[in-house]
Amino acid sequence: MISPREELKELIDHTGDICVSIYMPTHPTHLEQQQADPIRLRNLIDEARSQINRFTPFLRHPDVERLLQPAVQLWLQNGDFWKHQAGGLAIYLGTDFNRVFRLPLEVEPLVMVSSRFYIRPLLPLLTGYGHFYLLALSQNQVRLFQATQDHIDEIELPDIPTSLEGVLAYDETEKQLQFHGAAGAPGAAGGRAAIFYSVDVPTNYKKESLLRYCQQIDAGLQRYLRHETAPLVLACVDYLFAIYQHANSYPHLFPKCVAGSPDRLSESVLHEAALALVQPSFQQTRQDALAQFWRLLGQGKASADVGHIVAAAFQGRVETLFTAVAEQQWGFFNQSTVEVYLHEHAFPHSQELLNLAAIQTFANGGTVYITLPGDLPEGIKLAAIFRY
Repeated sequence: MISPREELKELIDHTGDICVSIYMPTHPTHLEQQQADPIRLRNLIDEARSQINRFTPFLRHPDVERLLQPAVQLWLQNGDFWKHQAGGLAIYLGTDFNRVFRLPLEVEPLVMVSSRFYIRPLLPLLTGYGHFYLLALSQNQVRLFQATQDHIDEIELPDIPTSLEGVLAYDETEKQLQFHGAAGAPGAAGGRAAIFYSVDVPTNYKKESLLRYCQQIDAGLQRYLRHETAPLVLACVDYLFAIYQHANSYPHLFPKCVAGSPDRLSESVLHEAALALVQPSFQQTRQDALAQFWRLLGQGKASADVGHIVAAAFQGRVETLFTAVAEQQWGFFNQSTVEVYLHEHAFPHSQELLNLAAIQTFANGGTVYITLPGDLPEGIKLAAIFRY
């Protein structure tokens, strides 16, 4: 399984004559709305077909249908497919390219046809807007979740142990004594004394086993989280949290845990408890970044001009970007002349410039924040802090 940032990079790197992005909400827990989800997807496919015809009016009908075929196949899926969704569905279609992602967040129905994929609805998964990971850990069970402020979704990770029992399989065969030492008699030249661990003193042995258990979990998570920056919150008993902190190599482990055994807690209860821990830090981080924007705005180190920001994003100069998910600004960026043209409406081969700025900011290692109502004055669609 690849991480969201790796998936995003794949979408960012893909460009072509035509890129179709389809977003729709899904309803796995509401039967009536769930039954209507295939109809919603069919309507979005019809909208995509219409936009493709406007965007590339000379594309032949068979080519349009071939492009849309992966989405059509999803529309024709049976009810089991729709039962196993989360908050939303994202579909990306291009020439010889198609990706489908189950999203752990609600999205508005949307179709976008351009020369790049439209990734801005994914921003809550990639910014400081409540995106975090939750590891529910006990000696009996390991579960990893991806969560936002509104949703939580379990992630299947085949490369981590599912319980302490498997890690202890070898240890359980040594019931009487454990022997550790170099060959030779105690005190012999070139050797060292043998050290015995009696079964009457199991505490250190158990701690060592738990540490190995946590190290194996950490190693499996690193293969998934290696490019991530979202907080990892643990739900576990206090002594296991202390051991995991010692084993951990993920730099964004949250310093507090949801204390207590998570085994009998539902996803919703775990989500609520973990969100209560991390949400204040999310809000503070965004507020600190906004305060920095206002301090630097009059010094030439920040801007709220869309054209200026888009050009700077392509030059790798944007350190921090602020944008609202719902806003749009159509136009065209000429990379050769570094000129930005703003369009009042979308035209064939127009670019959604806010999406373009977000893509380039991510590609160059910058941070993107989602603005909330009141963060920026009305009329400001984009704001940025520059590296230089």
